[in-house]
Amino acid sequence: MSYPSSTYQPAHTRIVSPVSSPSSGGTRTSTLQAKIDTSPRQVMQQKRVAILKGVIIQRKGLPAGLKAGIEQLSGMSMDDVRVHYNSAKPAGVGALAYAQGSDIYLAPGQDRHLAHEAWHVVQQRQGRVRPTIGVNGMAVNDNVQLEREADIMGARADGM
Repeated sequence: MSYPSSTYQPAHTRIVSPVSSPSSGGTRTSTLQAKIDTSPRQVMQQKRVAILKGVIIQRKGLPAGLKAGIEQLSGMSMDDVRVHYNSAKPAGVGALAYAQGSDIYLAPGQDRHLAHEAWHVVQQRQGRVRPTIGVNGMAVNDNVQLEREADIMGARADGM
């Protein structure tokens, strides 16, 4: 299911880098301290602190192979595409997945639709997607030719 580009664009996100441990005036950090500072628990805590400070952690982009395939076939950069896995949003419009602007929303367990939706991003950027119906207040395009093209080109890009 394809959605046209709209004025809706979530805030840009950035990667949060791990917080470095404070310098101890030139003294060496012990091996144990170094292990504690890089433990998964510590990294998660650092991410939580960043969120509380108002820094948003970047959502995932397209997997490298699919991204390269889509870019090669379309001639367009997919660097800004964000994939929202396990999203509740598709259910709100009766879909398993959808693309809106640079965002792809996949319902839980629907990752298999990622390549198809990535091609819908291309179609939207080309200006070929126009709303044909409305679903729960959202403009939707259900054009059969665009859907078929997304099936074919998404599969082709995924297989490259």
